[in-house]
Amino acid sequence: MAAVVNEAESAAWNAARGADWVRNQVILDALMSEVLELTITTADPGLGEAVLDIGCGAGATTLAAASKIGAGGLALGIDVSAPLISHAEARAQTEGLANASFELGDAQTHPFEQKRFDLMISRFGVMFFEDPTAAFINMARALRPSGRLVFVAWAGPEQNPWFTIPVKAATARLGQGDPADPTAPGPMAFRDIDRVVGIMNATGMGECSGEDCQIFLNPPGSFDEVVDLAVSVGPVTRLMEALGGTEADRTAVIETCRAELAPFQSEGKVRVPARVNLFQARQTG
Repeated sequence: MAAVVNEAESAAWNAARGADWVRNQVILDALMSEVLELTITTADPGLGEAVLDIGCGAGATTLAAASKIGAGGLALGIDVSAPLISHAEARAQTEGLANASFELGDAQTHPFEQKRFDLMISRFGVMFFEDPTAAFINMARALRPSGRLVFVAWAGPEQNPWFTIPVKAATARLGQGDPADPTAPGPMAFRDIDRVVGIMNATGMGECSGEDCQIFLNPPGSFDEVVDLAVSVGPVTRLMEALGGTEADRTAVIETCRAELAPFQSEGKVRVPARVNLFQARQTG
């Protein structure tokens, strides 16, 4: 395996964060069901195609692609998290998808076979690179001529109450953390569509575009379970760690989030409006 460049993100995803996502895999896949549908519908994997899934996590996008391309196709997922890769492999075996495989690695430096893939996809897996331009240049080499790139990233936090409500509750309780670089590796790093299209253009690919899309997040479970999930994953967990949040602080944040998330509850279900950025490009070389 090539060297992992972003050691901080790798360390986090191979420790508690990765374990949290494995434990909550079913819930998180349900939460992001519309994101997966948007990704796969736009990418439209075809029979017999070779598909590369960047930042595959627990494998939802890889497995969805594998189910579309048939036994003659190949769906390969890559991620820096060993716990998530192991979980994805187990899911592929359980679902009988022999055309799905997974590799541990950092896509910024991974030695992909050049011109191997017809399609490259990602559901929230590309915002964590130490050097996004270098990463996309490396990944683009793996696409065949006319190969497609389709990925989804979060739009700005102001358009995503699932993020802003817990973060505001935590900062109200604990105070502001250190100002963050909006382009630093993290969930919101690709909020600026023009910046990301510029990164894609730097790879030499053509037809580079981005658009923002309205979706809904669909967290399963009771309202109390949804509120607990909102403060158990995402940026608020990092903020709580950075500011030394205690269990009492977490309880207070949960109570604030309960009130703020209540308007999104209807008929026993919670649907939270969200906006994501959908990006596309095509390999010209």
